[in-house]
Amino acid sequence: MNDSASISGIEQRKRRTRRALTKHARRLTIDHGLHGFTVEQVCELAGVSRRTFFNYFASKEEAIVGPPDGSHHEAFDAFRAARPAGATGLSLSLVDDLVTLAVELIGEFDDVDEFDDPRLVIAREPQLLSAFIGAGETADREFAELVAEREGLPADEPAVTLTVALFTALVRSTADRFFTPGNDRTLAELLDEAVASARHLFRSDLESPRP
Repeated sequence: MNDSASISGIEQRKRRTRRALTKHARRLTIDHGLHGFTVEQVCELAGVSRRTFFNYFASKEEAIVGPPDGSHHEAFDAFRAARPAGATGLSLSLVDDLVTLAVELIGEFDDVDEFDDPRLVIAREPQLLSAFIGAGETADREFAELVAEREGLPADEPAVTLTVALFTALVRSTADRFFTPGNDRTLAELLDEAVASARHLFRSDLESPRP
């Protein structure tokens, strides 16, 4: 699959702006609470105008949760295009391409720190939990639709739903490890390790004699 170098300069700038707005909104929430800062303060820290903020997000809450997955158009196009020509059913490169996509969407920046951890935001403002859950549910649904479209299968196809469920579980457990204080490993390393462990687990299960 194409790497982040394939993403256009305009798209990279948009993603950096979205990233900065969410990062500073989360940090201000952790430090001051949801109502302890203004949109203008977020904009000042991110180096953008109030108008630019509202080009990306409708509210502080939306900025804190982060951009919807649907905002990553070029990354999704690259993921779709990476399907091998002539493949039928689930393509052999699907898992590797999913890893590449996840790393690009989650770990594309080198300034990730503990303030990016949604758990700290929720601990300070528990009422935001429902917003994070809702965003996660929407992302899971759109993710299933993306995989189904790429693989030419219905979104409710068992192979698609199982792949999405397993992979999102791996990503979330990897994110927990990534945000663990003292972690010095990259998201890509941790996710590759998790996927390798999952492959080994299922391969061992398949090779084990049935009772």
